[in-house]
Amino acid sequence: SLRVASNQLTHVGEDALQGLDELQLLDLHGGNTLHTLTGKPIDKAAEDGEEDGGEQQEEVPPPSPRSLPKFPPLPSLKTLNLSSTQFGAEKPADILAAVLTTSSGDRALPELREIDISDTPALAAMGDDFKAELLLVLPKTLRTVNGEALTLEDLKASEDLRQARIAEREEKERLEAEARAAAEDVERVAEE
Repeated sequence: SLRVASNQLTHVGEDALQGLDELQLLDLHGGNTLHTLTGKPIDKAAEDGEEDGGEQQEEVPPPSPRSLPKFPPLPSLKTLNLSSTQFGAEKPADILAAVLTTSSGDRALPELREIDISDTPALAAMGDDFKAELLLVLPKTLRTVNGEALTLEDLKASEDLRQARIAEREEKERLEAEARAAAEDVERVAEE
């Protein structure tokens, strides 16, 4: 077990959890102002939009999930507690999926059974579908979210969400293909 609750952590360094293959519980809850699971700390001045003299900085978009450093493989981790931290993002489930996938495409936490993200911006951003969102990106070994056991209804909601996302992606691809075909038709007519 590694308990680092109430330590005012803002990030977990890229190499901080390397080599902890037997770690089963990681508790980062309460008191930590954790914004990211890995990587560099968020610059407070940049976060607040302030520079010397209090001038507003140009808004910097959040990093893409692909550019985020990867969470180190913790093959034995069963419990991850991020409750009451500042962990969150505009699309926290996408960020979790990207961060918790190793560079070889495997899941970094293949044995995860319990996650707690209560009282976090991530939970607020995911809304009512938070369990379904988490089930899409976390291992199928997951059994408990925010202290509540997952139900068959949660599993069905996740499957419904997965199917809806597939349908959305297929529809987007269809519309893009139609737009390309229409553009090609316009070019062909213009050439004639």
